[in-house]
Amino acid sequence: MKIDTPAPNFFTSVKLENSLDPTPLKQLRAWFDDCNSGHEKCSALQKDVVLPTRVLDLGAMPETNVLNDRMHEWQDLFLQSECKLVETTTGQLGKYATLSYCWGTGLPFMTTKETLSTRKTGIGFQSLPKTLQDAAMVARYLGLQYIWIDCLAIGMDLNLRFWCIY
Repeated sequence: MKIDTPAPNFFTSVKLENSLDPTPLKQLRAWFDDCNSGHEKCSALQKDVVLPTRVLDLGAMPETNVLNDRMHEWQDLFLQSECKLVETTTGQLGKYATLSYCWGTGLPFMTTKETLSTRKTGIGFQSLPKTLQDAAMVARYLGLQYIWIDCLAIGMDLNLRFWCIY
């Protein structure tokens, strides 16, 4: 049997012009809240857990209530804000999101031995790549203070060309 229909290309890139459009974000928030309040297994996941060794602290960024009131001004609200990489204490509890993604070509925005202390002091929102900015904004919109992002939380020693945790 011969099939003339080509297989669909599921790996075609899609350009999202308005990835932080209020309508899908409001839907995301509704699903998040419904899941946390209406599903027994999901609500159990919303308890504080032991935080990873390093997380990005978003606590100085705009909070959910401000973001709800000023949906179309997010970029402006976040522009002057900062976040910082924190090394958690053993057993420190909290809620966090995670982001692990394909960095593409070239060297990503990352933590190295040389940048670790600077990242812990503060990272200007504007200096984050767009993917990390979007992840931080969505995490804050969902009411989370922390996010674990692979390229920031795991130090990459450029001289040795392998992953390591310091």
